[in-house]
Amino acid sequence: MARLRFLLADDPGAGKTIMAGLLLKELKYRGLVERALIVVPGHLIDQWLREMRERFGEVFRVVDRAALKGSWRENLWRSYPQLITSVDFAKQDDVLASLGEVLSKTSRYLLFLTATPHRGDPENFRLLLELLEPGMYATVDILSEASRRGENILFLRRLKEDLKTFDGVPLFPPRHVRTVTYRLSPKERELYGALTRYVREQYNLALSQEKRNVAFALLILQRRLASSVRAARRSLERRRKRLAELLKLGRWVAEKGYLDEEALEWFPPRLAGRASTSSFAPS
Repeated sequence: MARLRFLLADDPGAGKTIMAGLLLKELKYRGLVERALIVVPGHLIDQWLREMRERFGEVFRVVDRAALKGSWRENLWRSYPQLITSVDFAKQDDVLASLGEVLSKTSRYLLFLTATPHRGDPENFRLLLELLEPGMYATVDILSEASRRGENILFLRRLKEDLKTFDGVPLFPPRHVRTVTYRLSPKERELYGALTRYVREQYNLALSQEKRNVAFALLILQRRLASSVRAARRSLERRRKRLAELLKLGRWVAEKGYLDEEALEWFPPRLAGRASTSSFAPS
């Protein structure tokens, strides 16, 4: 009847979701678990719902802002035995501000899943394990020594190269990495240089204005060019079209000072919605 608390840090694609489902079923078969909460990044909620339902026959209820607003005088956290929510939603101040600490104190069994447990910060890794079992590793030195001896009982990491069938056959084929060199034609070099200058200038501009999503999209352009000239051209064409729409919408708002039904007919809803909450200056 010991508390089962563990950090599973297998490689991406090594089956952490399946391991979590197997653990949940085993604990339920033994009569040790009646309620379960899954907290994952928002974009993985549908995947977890599908995996739990199709592979293990377990149905979970999603808890988000809309669900809470629609539950009049009902505490969803207590009304349903199996819930799933996103990390970003759960760690809000009016939900569960100190998410890790709250779950550590209120949960009997706790399973952390991550493919990047350490990230080069030993103290942060120690604090993560501290949530699982407070006081187990008081200092980084104690944790490092336990890990060196293979005595870290809270942590397991397996690489894809380590995973094999019961017959000893590797589950994943070996990966062979090599660098392939090739020469650019004069026109290709000219294009690559122009795109690099564009990315460098616009990337710095986006960072100075704290537009992180724009900066990320600009970096993708170089990767697209490495794929093919056509791929880079399509990306640039889409970006040019979007910027032209934004410029036209900005001039519309600057001249009229408002958005009306006519504007909504001319511009895509995503742009019109942005303009309704933003200010444009004539240029």
